[in-house]
Amino acid sequence: MEDVLLRADLAVRGLVDGDLARLRRAGDLERVRRGAYVRPDPVERSPEEQHRVLVAATMPQLGTGAVLSHASGAVVQDLPVWREALASVHVTRPRRGGGGRRTVVRRHTSPLDPDEVTEVDGWPVTTLARTVVDHARTVPYEQGVAAADRALAQGLDPLLLQAALEREAGWPGAARARRVADFADERAESAGESVSRVVLARLGLIARGPAAHRRARCGAGRTRRLRLAGAPDDR
Repeated sequence: MEDVLLRADLAVRGLVDGDLARLRRAGDLERVRRGAYVRPDPVERSPEEQHRVLVAATMPQLGTGAVLSHASGAVVQDLPVWREALASVHVTRPRRGGGGRRTVVRRHTSPLDPDEVTEVDGWPVTTLARTVVDHARTVPYEQGVAAADRALAQGLDPLLLQAALEREAGWPGAARARRVADFADERAESAGESVSRVVLARLGLIARGPAAHRRARCGAGRTRRLRLAGAPDDR
Protein backbone atom coordinates (compact mmCIF):
# COMPACT_ATOMS: atom_id res chain seq x y z
CA MET A 1 0.00 0.00 0.00
CA GLU A 2 1.16 3.52 -0.74
CA ASP A 3 2.45 5.64 2.15
CA VAL A 4 -0.14 8.20 3.15
CA LEU A 5 1.22 11.71 3.58
CA LEU A 6 -0.62 13.74 6.21
CA ARG A 7 -0.88 17.49 5.80
CA ALA A 8 0.60 18.05 9.26
CA ASP A 9 3.69 16.01 8.38
CA LEU A 10 4.08 17.80 5.05
CA ALA A 11 3.89 21.13 6.86
CA VAL A 12 6.81 20.06 9.06
CA ARG A 13 8.76 19.54 5.83
CA GLY A 14 7.99 23.11 4.87
CA LEU A 15 5.19 22.47 2.37
CA VAL A 16 2.30 24.91 2.63
CA ASP A 17 -1.13 24.71 1.02
CA GLY A 18 0.08 26.48 -2.12
CA ASP A 19 2.84 23.91 -2.56
CA LEU A 20 0.37 21.06 -2.16
CA ALA A 21 -1.96 22.61 -4.74
CA ARG A 22 0.89 22.92 -7.23
CA LEU A 23 1.95 19.30 -6.66
CA ARG A 24 -1.63 18.17 -7.24
CA ARG A 25 -1.94 20.16 -10.45
CA ALA A 26 1.34 18.68 -11.67
CA GLY A 27 0.06 15.17 -10.98
CA ASP A 28 2.70 14.52 -8.31
CA LEU A 29 0.28 14.30 -5.41
CA GLU A 30 -3.22 12.86 -5.06
CA ARG A 31 -5.69 13.91 -2.39
CA VAL A 32 -7.28 10.97 -0.58
CA ARG A 33 -9.39 12.96 1.84
CA ARG A 34 -9.10 16.19 3.79
CA GLY A 35 -5.58 16.46 5.18
CA ALA A 36 -4.21 13.30 3.55
CA TYR A 37 -2.42 12.63 0.26
CA VAL A 38 -0.63 9.86 -1.60
CA ARG A 39 1.69 9.79 -4.56
CA PRO A 40 -0.21 8.72 -7.70
CA ASP A 41 -0.08 5.03 -8.54
CA PRO A 42 0.61 4.26 -12.23
CA VAL A 43 -1.59 1.17 -11.85
CA GLU A 44 -5.27 1.78 -11.17
CA ARG A 45 -6.21 0.63 -7.71
CA SER A 46 -9.04 -1.82 -7.18
CA PRO A 47 -11.98 -0.56 -5.08
CA GLU A 48 -10.67 -2.61 -2.17
CA GLU A 49 -7.17 -1.17 -2.52
CA GLN A 50 -8.58 2.33 -2.71
CA HIS A 51 -10.54 1.69 0.47
CA ARG A 52 -7.40 0.50 2.24
CA VAL A 53 -5.72 3.76 1.25
CA LEU A 54 -8.73 5.66 2.63
CA VAL A 55 -8.43 3.68 5.86
CA ALA A 56 -4.74 4.55 6.14
CA ALA A 57 -5.55 8.21 5.52
CA THR A 58 -8.37 8.27 8.07
CA MET A 59 -7.35 6.22 11.09
CA PRO A 60 -4.46 8.49 12.21
CA GLN A 61 -6.93 11.39 12.32
CA LEU A 62 -9.48 9.65 14.55
CA GLY A 63 -7.49 9.33 17.75
CA THR A 64 -7.50 6.40 20.14
CA GLY A 65 -10.46 4.11 20.65
CA ALA A 66 -11.63 3.84 17.04
CA VAL A 67 -11.74 0.23 15.80
CA LEU A 68 -12.23 -0.67 12.14
CA SER A 69 -15.46 -2.61 11.74
CA HIS A 70 -18.36 -3.49 9.45
CA ALA A 71 -17.42 -3.00 5.76
CA SER A 72 -13.96 -1.62 6.56
CA GLY A 73 -13.22 -4.52 8.89
CA ALA A 74 -14.34 -6.84 6.12
CA VAL A 75 -12.06 -5.25 3.52
CA VAL A 76 -8.90 -5.39 5.63
CA GLN A 77 -9.67 -9.04 6.43
CA ASP A 78 -10.07 -9.87 2.73
CA LEU A 79 -13.81 -10.43 2.72
CA PRO A 80 -15.82 -9.40 -0.37
CA VAL A 81 -17.54 -6.04 -0.04
CA TRP A 82 -19.78 -4.32 -2.60
CA ARG A 83 -18.65 -0.97 -3.95
CA GLU A 84 -21.44 1.07 -2.42
CA ALA A 85 -20.18 0.16 1.05
CA LEU A 86 -16.64 1.39 0.35
CA ALA A 87 -17.24 5.13 0.29
CA SER A 88 -16.96 5.48 4.08
CA VAL A 89 -14.50 4.19 6.66
CA HIS A 90 -16.51 2.28 9.27
CA VAL A 91 -15.31 2.37 12.87
CA THR A 92 -16.83 1.24 16.14
CA ARG A 93 -16.26 2.90 19.50
CA PRO A 94 -17.25 1.10 22.72
CA ARG A 95 -19.68 3.68 24.02
CA ARG A 96 -23.36 4.52 24.05
CA GLY A 97 -24.56 7.18 21.64
CA GLY A 98 -22.49 9.43 19.44
CA GLY A 99 -22.71 7.31 16.31
CA GLY A 100 -23.39 8.81 12.91
CA ARG A 101 -21.95 9.65 9.54
CA ARG A 102 -19.57 12.35 8.44
CA THR A 103 -18.12 12.98 5.00
CA VAL A 104 -15.77 10.01 5.15
CA VAL A 105 -16.32 8.29 8.50
CA ARG A 106 -19.28 6.16 9.56
CA ARG A 107 -19.18 5.91 13.34
CA HIS A 108 -20.88 3.01 15.11
CA THR A 109 -21.23 2.85 18.88
CA SER A 110 -21.88 -0.39 20.72
CA PRO A 111 -20.42 -2.63 23.42
CA LEU A 112 -17.05 -3.95 22.27
CA ASP A 113 -15.12 -6.31 24.50
CA PRO A 114 -11.30 -6.52 24.30
CA ASP A 115 -11.54 -10.09 22.99
CA GLU A 116 -13.56 -8.79 20.02
CA VAL A 117 -10.65 -6.66 18.78
CA THR A 118 -7.62 -7.86 16.83
CA GLU A 119 -4.95 -6.13 14.74
CA VAL A 120 -4.50 -6.13 10.96
CA ASP A 121 -1.79 -4.12 9.18
CA GLY A 122 -1.17 -2.23 12.41
CA TRP A 123 -4.81 -1.10 12.79
CA PRO A 124 -7.27 -2.24 15.49
CA VAL A 125 -10.04 -4.23 13.81
CA THR A 126 -13.01 -6.18 15.07
CA THR A 127 -12.35 -9.91 15.02
CA LEU A 128 -13.41 -11.91 12.00
CA ALA A 129 -16.51 -13.29 13.74
CA ARG A 130 -17.60 -9.87 15.03
CA THR A 131 -16.93 -8.32 11.62
CA VAL A 132 -19.06 -10.91 9.80
CA VAL A 133 -21.99 -10.35 12.16
CA ASP A 134 -21.78 -6.54 12.13
CA HIS A 135 -21.47 -6.52 8.35
CA ALA A 136 -24.37 -8.93 7.91
CA ARG A 137 -26.57 -6.78 10.16
CA THR A 138 -26.04 -3.69 8.02
CA VAL A 139 -25.86 -4.79 4.38
CA PRO A 140 -28.30 -6.66 2.09
CA TYR A 141 -28.61 -10.37 2.78
CA GLU A 142 -26.67 -11.65 -0.24
CA GLN A 143 -23.72 -9.39 0.60
CA GLY A 144 -23.65 -10.74 4.13
CA VAL A 145 -23.70 -14.29 2.79
CA ALA A 146 -20.76 -13.62 0.47
CA ALA A 147 -18.70 -12.27 3.37
CA ALA A 148 -19.69 -15.09 5.72
CA ASP A 149 -18.89 -17.73 3.08
CA ARG A 150 -15.41 -16.24 2.62
CA ALA A 151 -14.78 -15.99 6.36
CA LEU A 152 -15.66 -19.66 6.86
CA ALA A 153 -13.40 -20.57 3.94
CA GLN A 154 -10.61 -18.66 5.67
CA GLY A 155 -11.06 -20.88 8.70
CA LEU A 156 -13.48 -18.97 10.93
CA ASP A 157 -14.71 -21.33 13.64
CA PRO A 158 -18.52 -21.61 13.38
CA LEU A 159 -18.66 -21.68 17.18
CA LEU A 160 -17.05 -18.23 17.29
CA LEU A 161 -19.57 -17.01 14.75
CA GLN A 162 -22.42 -18.34 16.88
CA ALA A 163 -20.95 -16.67 19.96
CA ALA A 164 -20.80 -13.35 18.13
CA LEU A 165 -24.43 -13.76 17.09
CA GLU A 166 -25.44 -14.42 20.69
CA ARG A 167 -23.64 -11.30 21.90
CA GLU A 168 -25.54 -9.18 19.39
CA ALA A 169 -28.94 -10.80 19.89
CA GLY A 170 -31.62 -8.13 19.81
CA TRP A 171 -29.44 -5.55 18.02
CA PRO A 172 -30.75 -3.95 14.81
CA GLY A 173 -30.35 -6.43 11.94
CA ALA A 174 -29.49 -9.34 14.25
CA ALA A 175 -32.20 -11.58 12.79
CA ARG A 176 -30.80 -11.07 9.28
CA ALA A 177 -27.29 -11.81 10.52
CA ARG A 178 -28.51 -15.10 12.00
CA ARG A 179 -30.13 -16.06 8.69
CA VAL A 180 -26.82 -15.26 6.97
CA ALA A 181 -24.91 -17.48 9.39
CA ASP A 182 -27.40 -20.32 8.95
CA PHE A 183 -27.05 -20.14 5.16
CA ALA A 184 -23.28 -19.58 5.00
CA ASP A 185 -21.12 -22.29 3.45
CA GLU A 186 -17.33 -22.40 3.33
CA ARG A 187 -17.39 -24.27 0.01
CA ALA A 188 -18.40 -21.19 -2.01
CA GLU A 189 -15.49 -20.35 -4.30
CA SER A 190 -16.37 -16.72 -5.01
CA ALA A 191 -18.72 -13.89 -4.13
CA GLY A 192 -20.53 -14.60 -7.39
CA GLU A 193 -21.16 -18.19 -6.39
CA SER A 194 -22.48 -17.04 -3.01
CA VAL A 195 -24.92 -14.71 -4.74
CA SER A 196 -25.98 -17.48 -7.12
CA ARG A 197 -26.82 -19.71 -4.17
CA VAL A 198 -28.94 -16.98 -2.59
CA VAL A 199 -30.84 -16.37 -5.84
CA LEU A 200 -31.47 -20.08 -6.36
CA ALA A 201 -32.77 -20.42 -2.79
CA ARG A 202 -35.12 -17.47 -3.30
CA LEU A 203 -36.45 -19.13 -6.45
CA GLY A 204 -37.06 -22.32 -4.50
CA LEU A 205 -34.63 -24.28 -6.67
CA ILE A 206 -32.48 -25.33 -3.72
CA ALA A 207 -33.13 -25.69 -0.02
CA ARG A 208 -31.90 -23.04 2.38
CA GLY A 209 -28.92 -23.85 4.57
CA PRO A 210 -25.37 -25.21 4.15
CA ALA A 211 -26.64 -28.44 2.60
CA ALA A 212 -27.95 -26.32 -0.25
CA HIS A 213 -24.48 -25.72 -1.67
CA ARG A 214 -25.08 -26.42 -5.32
CA ARG A 215 -23.95 -24.80 -8.54
CA ALA A 216 -26.44 -24.00 -11.24
CA ARG A 217 -25.48 -26.11 -14.24
CA CYS A 218 -26.09 -25.30 -17.84
CA GLY A 219 -25.12 -27.25 -20.90
CA ALA A 220 -22.48 -29.96 -20.50
CA GLY A 221 -21.83 -29.46 -16.80
CA ARG A 222 -20.68 -25.86 -17.16
CA THR A 223 -21.17 -23.61 -14.16
CA ARG A 224 -23.38 -20.60 -14.48
CA ARG A 225 -22.86 -17.90 -11.87
CA LEU A 226 -25.36 -15.10 -11.34
CA ARG A 227 -23.95 -11.65 -10.64
CA LEU A 228 -25.41 -8.59 -8.99
CA ALA A 229 -24.45 -5.07 -10.02
CA GLY A 230 -21.61 -3.76 -7.90
CA ALA A 231 -20.54 -7.19 -6.65
CA PRO A 232 -16.82 -7.67 -6.06
CA ASP A 233 -14.87 -9.33 -8.86
CA ASP A 234 -14.57 -13.09 -8.40
CA ARG A 235 -11.27 -14.09 -6.89
